[in-house]
Amino acid sequence: MNYFIFGKINPQDYHMCAADKNQFEGGGKVIETIKIPGRTGTLSIEDGSFENIPITYKVICKGNVRENIKAFRNKLSATSGYCRLSDTFDPDIFMNARYADKFTVDTSDRKNAAFTVNFDCDPRKFLVRGEKPISITSGFRIKNPTLHDANPLIDVVGSGTISINSVSVIVSGVSGETIIDCDTQEAYYGAVSRNSNITLDNGEFPKLTPGENTITYSGFASVKITPRWWTI
Repeated sequence: MNYFIFGKINPQDYHMCAADKNQFEGGGKVIETIKIPGRTGTLSIEDGSFENIPITYKVICKGNVRENIKAFRNKLSATSGYCRLSDTFDPDIFMNARYADKFTVDTSDRKNAAFTVNFDCDPRKFLVRGEKPISITSGFRIKNPTLHDANPLIDVVGSGTISINSVSVIVSGVSGETIIDCDTQEAYYGAVSRNSNITLDNGEFPKLTPGENTITYSGFASVKITPRWWTI
């Protein structure tokens, strides 16, 4: 029996399973088109981003339909913002999703019910194997197995400089741990901001580009990188 997990919500806890999913959806590119008077056709500007996509599950509930659906619906409605979404249809990936749809039951009787759950999803399908932190030595090479730039999570201890493919971040005035999030473009440790302790020598955060990436550093006691590989 298939199922999904949205944040901490597992339909199995409510005697439900997922009968189907639109698992082949992919995000469309965000493209700005410009029409120039007197010129045939249009110009296009791409920034490398993709549009959100809908992910839909067909859900079956069996047993104590009234109480289970009520509890499940209330739990979904209580969520806020993006949560992790994973399922057994494609266990090697997960997405970031939000629930904002109305809840409607398609068919029901006393023992069974069927309904649809719609999620609005960040189009990136993150590889589960990209969640594992990798301990790095200077000169280490990481191969990005996808066709998309990944925004890694960099965990350093102490002060120093780290470079990925010559794009560098300098951490100063810190003796403990600093997390550099290249996706949100923030530096912190726990609830403490470390943005004032980092310097981007060329104004941008490092990325892990498709293929091999060389990582060098100096000064730090240790470095770990969570690569966050993703596909569309």
